[in-house]
Parts: sequence; structure tokens; C-alpha cells
Amino acid sequence: MLTSLVATVLAASLAAAVPLSPRDAAIRNSPSYAPREVVCPVGLNVRQTTATGPLNPAEAAYIAARTAQSKMLWSTYLAGAGLTNFELKKFIPKGTPVAGSTLPNIAVSVSGGGFRAMLTGGGILSGLDSRVATAVEAGTGGLLQLANYAVGLSGGGWCLGSWAAANYPTFEDMLAVWDFQDEALLPKPSDPTVYQDAALSTITKFEAGFPVSDDMDNPNGPGSETLVSSIQKVPNYVSHSAPFPIFYATGREPSTTNVSMLSPRYEVTPVAFGLNHPSVGSVDIPIEYLGTKMFAGHPTSTCVEGMENAGWLLGANGNSITNPGLYVDLVTASSITPEQGQTISSILSLVPDAYADSATLANPFMGISPLSYRATDDQLLFLLDGGASEPNITNLPIWPMIQPSRKIDVIFAIDDSGDTADAYPSGVALYIWSLVTKYAGFGVYPYPAIPTPDRFLSEGRTKRISFLGSSCEPDHLTSSATITPLIIYIPKYHVNYNTNTSSSTTQYSVEEQQGFYANGMAIATGGQNKECFACAVIDAQQTRNKVARTAQCEACFADYCFNA
Repeated sequence: MLTSLVATVLAASLAAAVPLSPRDAAIRNSPSYAPREVVCPVGLNVRQTTATGPLNPAEAAYIAARTAQSKMLWSTYLAGAGLTNFELKKFIPKGTPVAGSTLPNIAVSVSGGGFRAMLTGGGILSGLDSRVATAVEAGTGGLLQLANYAVGLSGGGWCLGSWAAANYPTFEDMLAVWDFQDEALLPKPSDPTVYQDAALSTITKFEAGFPVSDDMDNPNGPGSETLVSSIQKVPNYVSHSAPFPIFYATGREPSTTNVSMLSPRYEVTPVAFGLNHPSVGSVDIPIEYLGTKMFAGHPTSTCVEGMENAGWLLGANGNSITNPGLYVDLVTASSITPEQGQTISSILSLVPDAYADSATLANPFMGISPLSYRATDDQLLFLLDGGASEPNITNLPIWPMIQPSRKIDVIFAIDDSGDTADAYPSGVALYIWSLVTKYAGFGVYPYPAIPTPDRFLSEGRTKRISFLGSSCEPDHLTSSATITPLIIYIPKYHVNYNTNTSSSTTQYSVEEQQGFYANGMAIATGGQNKECFACAVIDAQQTRNKVARTAQCEACFADYCFNA
């Protein structure tokens, strides 16, 4: 039973600890934490296509609308980037621009790493934000406004998910929203009945006939009232003024520990729940109907609404923090009363041990691709932390960004992994994807050769920013090799503050929060990032436009590129 207690209580605490307020009241639109059965809309089915597309129509429409209004943003950013011998007027296309065709298509990503990754990721992204004076002065502000995608898993998912739900404020403002000063796993004086309330919300879901697993949430708080789909209603999403958010969780076979590098990664977006994998190509359903029982692409009975609870799905995308040590700290804490402990224990009896470490829901892709999709016969999906895999965790959310259908040119990959003995990245989270894409069936996903972690460490690449991708190769203009996105690898390292706490740390003082934030800002705005980030983000488009690199950009690529 300890496993059940650990996974469920802590995942519940994380749902409560991924604050979804303050934010626009319009997104608090769920009448109950419990899902409910509804009449299926006419024509509801699983959308299945190939890895090359087409994209989900709602996602494609968002990216098209966002790109269409980006020409002024590009002009403003590039005018302040310090580029020499660069013809800005020729770079900005006439007519309506298209991402990945007539303007660069940029994505940002934040790795796992618990609350630590939220702080590091927020600091680095602030260094790319045109609303932050320090970033504008450094010449890196504006890149965040140009990003079409923001992808996160685990702590990175909590960072970007809470940001999107809060209407995309500055990350300095998000520090107050996150409120890490108090121990996140313990009830706050202002909310002493949080666990009793969480138990009641879980019971409503159980009594409605749905499996409970990583579910404990506060039925009176914003987490229980917020649906992922309602991110579509925040003003900056409505106006296409912010990146399209993607979070994902790893699929695991029921009652097994079979999680590998090749395990399916299930995507959660404001418009869809989907899977991109060689076994199925690309499949998705509208996120509003997550939890509906489907077979061979069609509903088998009534549909379900309300399963896509934001707190629950963000908890599922980052539940690796669950471990016995944290649970012992929780139950022995003086702020947990005997009554609270009894309530938690009784509600956990509803959770089968096989479900305890995962979020459990009806498999919408049952019966799809029966000869290749390994979960085709499974009635339920079991979702784990997005970084979960063996032998190495896939802690950088690269997978959604190398889907050919998305046509992403540049990936800002923020790595807060704690790989080394002193809890800093080793590059393994980037390297692991180069192993994945060498397997049979995975060759369609464009990904560059990546140096080994040993090389990252021995050549000092874990303490500086690097470029990796086909455009770093000397013969990139004449080679017949696959064109890959350019990865701007940003590992966390010490600039002005030590940020190597444990990923399971769930309390940070104001001083620590400001230290993490400032260190991340310094990483993003330092060195030659002003000119070299600009050279990096325009490079693919300049190649498409048949414009040669300038001497300035050649120097940037010579300095920043790290070839395998």
C-alpha cells in the first residue's frame, strides 16, 4: 500500500502545487472534478494520419494565425539584434507569411527537474521575453514572442502549463503565482482542509464510474475547475499572442515497469490528446472528449466530458517526484493531523496498486493499428512522467518538436537535468533522442547526431550554450543528408547562483527563487547570444531564400556549433 500512498498523495500535492491562479476567470469552467457522460457529437472519431501530416486542423489554424501577425515582431526583434550586412526588408516576406516556409518556425522547450526546472526555465525564458527590460537591453528579448510552440514535461510542463493557464504573464509575475515559500506538500494555514477536500473530489470521480489514480485535488480550488481545453479562452491565446503549448506523458503497459526510450509519448494540447509514434503515425481526438471509450476510431457508447482536468493532466506529465522519502516527510510532519491522515488513507483504498503510480484513463486509440500499436488491445492507458524511460530518462521534451508535420526550424532546449554528481546536466537528455531515432521506424523523425555525454562534459559544453543540427555541418548546403532542426542547447550552469538543488525539493525561499531567476536570465542574455541567437533563428530561412551567411553569422556558428 505504500506505493499507492506515495504516488497518489504526492501527485495530488503536485496538482495543488501547480497553481493555476491568478488567471482569467473564463477558464474556470468545469462544474465538477468528476467527468460526466454526454451525447457524442456527430462525426466524432479518431483522426489518424502519417507523421508528415497534415497537422491537427485546430493546431494548424492557431500556428497560421500566429505567424500571419508576426512580421512586425520579427522586424522589431531583428532590428535590435546587432546583425551586420543583413537586409531586414528582404527577409520579411511579402504577403501572408507561413511558418517553416517563408518565416522561421521556432519552438521553446523546458526539461523536467521539479520546481527547480520551473525556476530555471522561467528565468531563461525571461531572458528571451520582450516584456522584460533586461532582455531587451541584452538584445535577446523578443525571441519568446516569436516562438510558435512551447513544450514541457514534468517540471517544465508545470512551468509552461501554469504560465498558459495564467494567460502567459511574465515569469517574474509567475514567481508570485507559484508561491514556493511554503512547503508545497503540506497544507497551508490558509487551506487546512486541502487533503479532506482532495479526498472528496476523488470520491466524486470514483462514484461517477471512472478509475482514480493520480487524482487527489482540491475541489474548491482552481485546479478542480480548470480544463486544459479552456486555455483556448485566455485572452493571449484568443489573440494568438502566445506560443501553442504542448505537454506529454509516457505510456506504460498495465501492471508492468516496461518503460523504455521507445515507449509512446501521449501529447496534451489545448485542442487535442494525441500520439505521434511509428506504430500509428499520428492520431488524436479532441481534448474535450478525453475519457470516451473508443474502438477502431469510433465511440463505443456515450461520450465523456471533463476528464481533461488541468491539474490532473499536468500532474500526470510530471509524477516522477513520487518517492518514499518525500511521503515519510509528509506523514510525519506536524501540520498533518490524524484526521487528515485517516482521510488520505481511506481514499487511497479506492486506488488499485496497479494504477498507483500513473494517471489512468480510457484508451481512445484502442483497436487502432492492430498489427503495430502495442496498446491496441488495452482498454486503459497508464500515463507516467513524460521523462520516464530506461536506461536513461528522456528528460528533454524533444519528441513533439521533431514531428515532420510541424516543420520546426529552431528548438531552444532548456535543460535542467541533474545528471552529474553535483546535479547539473551532462547532455544525456539531448543525446538519448539520437539513439531513439536510429531505431527501425524512427528514421522519419529529423534529429541530428549528438555528441556523447562524455564529450559534453570533457569539452565544457555543459557550461555554455551550443548549436547542434545539420546546419552546423561544414557541407550543409551541398549534403544530401536529412535536414534537421537547429537545436539551441541551453544547459543550466552556475553564473551567479548555485541552482543544483534536488529535483524533489518542494520549498524555496524568496532569496532562492530570485537567485534561480537571475541565474537563468544571465544564461540567456550573456556572451554573444544577442547576435548569435539571431543568426541561429534566421539561418534556415536564409537558406530557403538562397542567401549566404554573413561573416558575422559564420563566426557565430563556428563558435557555438558542437558537431558529433
